[in-house]
Amino acid sequence: YEDRKDFQGTLVELIEKTIEWIDGRMYHGGKIPERGVIRQEVMQFHLPSLRELVVNAVAHRDYINTGSRIIVSMFDDRLEIQSPGKLPGHVTPKNILREQYARNPFILQTLTEWGFGEAIGQGMDRVFGDLKRELYPKPKLQDTGGSFIFTMMAKDVKKALGTNRAVPELEFNERQE
Repeated sequence: YEDRKDFQGTLVELIEKTIEWIDGRMYHGGKIPERGVIRQEVMQFHLPSLRELVVNAVAHRDYINTGSRIIVSMFDDRLEIQSPGKLPGHVTPKNILREQYARNPFILQTLTEWGFGEAIGQGMDRVFGDLKRELYPKPKLQDTGGSFIFTMMAKDVKKALGTNRAVPELEFNERQE
């Protein structure tokens, strides 16, 4: 690994520090669209979705498994959030957009009251919808039995910005030179 950080603190501090760490290390860019004047931000990973995923990892992890921790791994092409414990209740990677189950309802309620979610089971729906709308590759979900891993695929920032294009040679007249 190139960079490693272990965070300590309250659940809210863990969420905020993790998002700040990811945001500070991922690629950011901006471009002016062909039809418009307002700059569009292009990010390697979709930050609002990351926020939702980190909140979910904190709210739904298996806290009985004290020997494990939430692990966030960032690569050039993806970001993985691994949360201790299999998916809760009857939720599976295949039905996660249709089903919901709160493993830690009191933690979820507290985070909701503090503004970190709505607790109505639509967080993953929003993540998948936002990623599709923002043209990110489809994420991958894996339940290993011991943990749940959400893999968000990266957006190729250089390609999205169009910086892979060759720069045309310009011809100058005598006065311009």
